[in-house]
Amino acid sequence: MIETIKESHTRFSSVPWYGNTRELTIGGLGTIGSWLSLLIARTGDHEILLYDNDTIEKVNYSGQFFSKDQLEKTKVGSAAENLLNFTEINDFNVHTFNSKFDENTYVSNVTFSCFDNMEARKAMFDAWCKNEERELFIDGRMSIESYEVFTVKRGQEERYRKTLFDDSEVGEQICSLKNTSHTGALIAARMVTAFTNYLANESMEFAIRDTSFYFREDMEMQLINMKK
Repeated sequence: MIETIKESHTRFSSVPWYGNTRELTIGGLGTIGSWLSLLIARTGDHEILLYDNDTIEKVNYSGQFFSKDQLEKTKVGSAAENLLNFTEINDFNVHTFNSKFDENTYVSNVTFSCFDNMEARKAMFDAWCKNEERELFIDGRMSIESYEVFTVKRGQEERYRKTLFDDSEVGEQICSLKNTSHTGALIAARMVTAFTNYLANESMEFAIRDTSFYFREDMEMQLINMKK
């Protein structure tokens, strides 16, 4: 039973996922991760670990959730600042790590991969697989007008591993066809939905909400593809 509800949470406090909090790891605070961190912090009192070793450039403003006065600052520090400014999260629930991710980095039972390269994505997944208490690994991949979300539950590791490949197998994208804020916000929302559906199923003890392994949306034609 939830004894105290923050005023900003009252309009969704009756949904079955609310109050089922987690420690969460978010890797990568670019177009996906900067929006995801904001949206996830508004769903409840989760403890959030933020990983990124990059700084903010002007080109990031077309896709990422950062302000002009955060130019040249670290992404982890700026994302944490935005969470404190735009949500009611407690400052002691936000932990920042301005470092490169590798397979030995600590990750939570529930982990979000928001990287723009396969090397970091593989490293985070390998780290998650080493966690004996692992629950959920949610991976977002995007281009300017399409995106994919993989929602990996324990026992689906090998199925997901088959989707990984080497960065050298992908041709260099035209720099003006990489990302937009609305695509980043859409994929972040889809990743949060996968997470809250998982929490709702756990709270209700019935898997009645969708947590499909694969979700893809092609925005140009508004086409959706899902695989259980």
